[in-house]
Amino acid sequence: MYDKDNIKNSLIKKIDLWELNQGNNEFIIKYDWLNVQQKVKDGYAHELSESLCKVLAPARSGSGGKDKNGKLKDLVIQPIQTYSIEALKRSFALKQSFTNQRWNELNKKIKYESIIDSLNINKFDKFENIILENINKYEGKSIQELSDIFSLDISSRSKNQIATIIKKSIGFKNVKSNIKEFE
Repeated sequence: MYDKDNIKNSLIKKIDLWELNQGNNEFIIKYDWLNVQQKVKDGYAHELSESLCKVLAPARSGSGGKDKNGKLKDLVIQPIQTYSIEALKRSFALKQSFTNQRWNELNKKIKYESIIDSLNINKFDKFENIILENINKYEGKSIQELSDIFSLDISSRSKNQIATIIKKSIGFKNVKSNIKEFE
């Protein structure tokens, strides 16, 4: 637990020795890694951002800020300089949402269901396409038609009706599941 007022008072509450090969995390992280590598190889290191990745993000590193001449401090020479000579220094970091999910699993606070496991997806680059294919099967149908297809009662006007229909269209049996990849 981080104490922002005095870092020396921060507490380590629990430790998790985590292996990359556990579950489907391996190919999600590998996909992120390869995606960032390709951006750099293509000369776009200056456009790297954490939003490009799902789990393993190219986080800014260094002290940040500008020097006395107003130039960014943490610039490095790009290996491919087609579009820009320099880019901000980066290092890989696990995203906050991923570490929160790991913490919740470790402490058995939340149980997650995996889309990758449920739909037997064996390559992460196919992940979004498979989800969209499943959802697009129902394009043009009304909420009432979808509720009939999935045997759902939508008369209650609950706020999660659409989320329930989306989860059913993706292929989930239990619509109350916390979806690991979405978390």
